[in-house]
Amino acid sequence: MRGVVVCGVAGAFLFAAPIARAQVSRGFPASPPDNDWSATQARTVGAGRGVVTGEAGWPGIAAQYLYGLDANTDIGARVAFNYGFVNTTIGLAGVDLQFPARKFLTSSGAFEIEAHVSPGLTFYGNHGEPIFGIGGPVGLLAAYHVDPQLTVDVAGEVPILLSFSNPIGVFFGPLVGAGAEYRLEKNLSLTAKVRVGPEFAVGSGVSGSQFAFQTIAGVAYALR
Repeated sequence: MRGVVVCGVAGAFLFAAPIARAQVSRGFPASPPDNDWSATQARTVGAGRGVVTGEAGWPGIAAQYLYGLDANTDIGARVAFNYGFVNTTIGLAGVDLQFPARKFLTSSGAFEIEAHVSPGLTFYGNHGEPIFGIGGPVGLLAAYHVDPQLTVDVAGEVPILLSFSNPIGVFFGPLVGAGAEYRLEKNLSLTAKVRVGPEFAVGSGVSGSQFAFQTIAGVAYALR
């Protein structure tokens, strides 16, 4: 009887061990290959990888560093010098200091979806009456891999600025559009995006809406 029990326990262990190993192996997503990363599309930069980006267009120029916390999550820092107020054609010079975060959500074949947010601080000159506020864009992006080099996307995001001075109020508005990322080499990509939409203002002595847009081209370089 004791031998039957021992054999039964041993058989159960041998049966369960490969299942446990398979579950563990699926529980820890691997980093993408060196040439399988993205700075602007749904795919992230990869665990332990750093990527620097530079962008120029409307409403300004920006530099950014992204670091892959894991295979599905990026965090980073971004500084932007703007010459258009909150994506509008109002000519005010300003600076954004932001801390972007990106999260890969799901995929189906060549389609992928991510969410992103970039909270931070904003300063504008406003003709001697400085504007200071907090905020940043929140958005979703759906990407499609045309081929190993080219990925295109459609996206929507809501830039938000909570201003504490000159004026006190909230500026926000949905932007929608498309973009693309083209891989030149395994560690170098070209990026572009266009977004359009209304920008609303609600606050002390300010209200109404303006046309807002982004037309931006850039480059992304993977440090490893």
